[in-house]
Amino acid sequence: IDELSNDFVGKVRVGKLNTDDNPNVASKYGISAIPTVLVFKGGNIVDKFVGVQPKPKMSSVIESHL
Repeated sequence: IDELSNDFVGKVRVGKLNTDDNPNVASKYGISAIPTVLVFKGGNIVDKFVGVQPKPKMSSVIESHL
């Protein structure tokens, strides 16, 4: 996630959420496994990854939504 953040500086915002500290947010977005990566565009979820994913796959999906 940190590498993706660096790769897309100025193009996307990347944030992390500790689900133990924020259970209401995790529940709101249906996060039941860690890691879960949600991709938002215009305030809506446009893609979701559950479990460890290869960086090239995540980069490709992010690029497709730019």
